[in-house]
Amino acid sequence: MKTNSFFSALALCAGILATSCSQEEVMSNGSPAGPITLQINIPAPVTRAMPTVPDGYQLRCIMDLVDTNGDRISDTERMIQTVSGDNLTFTFNAPEGEYSCLFWADYVPTSGDINTDNLYNTADLTNVTYAKTGNDLFNNDAADAFYGSVSSAMLQNAITLSRPFARVNIMADPDVADQYAAYDQISTSYDAPSGFNVMDGSISSTAAVSYSGPTSEDYWFSTYIFAGVNKTSISGDINLTLTDTEAVEPELSLHIAGSAIAVDGNQWLNVEVTPTVDGDTDITITFPSDMQDPNAPYVFKVGDYINAAGEPVADASSAVAVVFATAEDKDDASDYGEGKTPQAYAISLVKATGREYIKDGGSGTWTVTLTDNSATDAASPYSGYMFSDAILTTVGDFNSTMFNNYKTWLGTNALTGENLSAWYIPSFQQLSDAVNLNNEALKNAFDGAFSNPNGSSTYFLFSSTVINDKSKDTLCFKGITYTPGTGREKDITIDPNSHRAIVFPVVTIFK
Repeated sequence: MKTNSFFSALALCAGILATSCSQEEVMSNGSPAGPITLQINIPAPVTRAMPTVPDGYQLRCIMDLVDTNGDRISDTERMIQTVSGDNLTFTFNAPEGEYSCLFWADYVPTSGDINTDNLYNTADLTNVTYAKTGNDLFNNDAADAFYGSVSSAMLQNAITLSRPFARVNIMADPDVADQYAAYDQISTSYDAPSGFNVMDGSISSTAAVSYSGPTSEDYWFSTYIFAGVNKTSISGDINLTLTDTEAVEPELSLHIAGSAIAVDGNQWLNVEVTPTVDGDTDITITFPSDMQDPNAPYVFKVGDYINAAGEPVADASSAVAVVFATAEDKDDASDYGEGKTPQAYAISLVKATGREYIKDGGSGTWTVTLTDNSATDAASPYSGYMFSDAILTTVGDFNSTMFNNYKTWLGTNALTGENLSAWYIPSFQQLSDAVNLNNEALKNAFDGAFSNPNGSSTYFLFSSTVINDKSKDTLCFKGITYTPGTGREKDITIDPNSHRAIVFPVVTIFK
């Protein structure tokens, strides 16, 4: 069965879609159906509703529907529209099964057809390559572009497109710039990363690119260089030849080691060159904007993996957790101690407990007096560290099956990074955002957390948010009903007098 879906792409406003809450334990199908609104934010270099469009160009946005292998689904059509205002809308029939929406936005001449590629080959959005490799790629704001992807499981989330490049400006070091002021022509060539995969952000090839022409007032040349999750520098040398058209200064040949220029997406680099007598160069990297400096402490992004030492790692096999949210715009009333400012939040890739009774086994009773933290949760929904600490203090030595097993897990899974908090039970909002994360390793962890060979494998995910369930006249924990293979079902209240639940702890990463 196909559903009619539509996408609204808004240039600035990010939307948050509320999920419905129920206290019943009846399971419902969590798959999206009917109209679906996805907000897509296109980053701008200045405070505008959309990026500055270069004269003579128009910004177009492409959407492809692909299967889990990244192949365009055969019975779907590519959609291309001009981005002319604050929003644009795609309407399409959603295919059956799992799929992803891939987005690529770039500049094409206003005199041409928006379906015709300009600087980039976009026939396959999992392999975006250069359509041109000469001067058009240099000193040209129209070489900018944006990308993004979202899976069918995450269609209710907003998505912000990112630049797949670093913008690199090559120039003389200011300390020696006067010595090279007479050079007004430059030629350069190098092997640029290419074959950009919109679906996973990887690079698969290189392309020989070159420029020959005048220098500018501010730099010798400027260009955009693809930055992939698996490719963060240029292969080989960047070769430059400087020429003085007045023939006052001799021709100067230089070589910059590409490996010395670390690039990351949406980054702006000034590469300041000090020529040396042997043709090689000394370079200084500066960062003229607020984009990320790779030599500064790592700034964690959603989807990054982290190990117990608080270091970013390449994949889930070396990680203990995956980042599900950054701290920006998150209200967290927790006191982590002096000098500890949250940067991001990550959830464990393994469960800390099985599907355990919160009381003392199936026949025990729950005698712990909880405190309703729903008011604080409403005002500061990322305060799980504070909630979790208070709950563990209240539970104390009470013989709770789930909490006893959780404490045992904490004792054998200590974190060592100074930039990390201790593990804690997430607030409901933290848990909700983590469950909504489109991450294969985390989904596998959730799917494998519980299996019932004799019936339903649906289970409850536990949070540290405590609310008063008036229907039961008792204080309960907020949680999420999860079914392996299906995913999130609904929000529920977990009664400690009768329910069982599983804990996936989280950690706060500090700046």
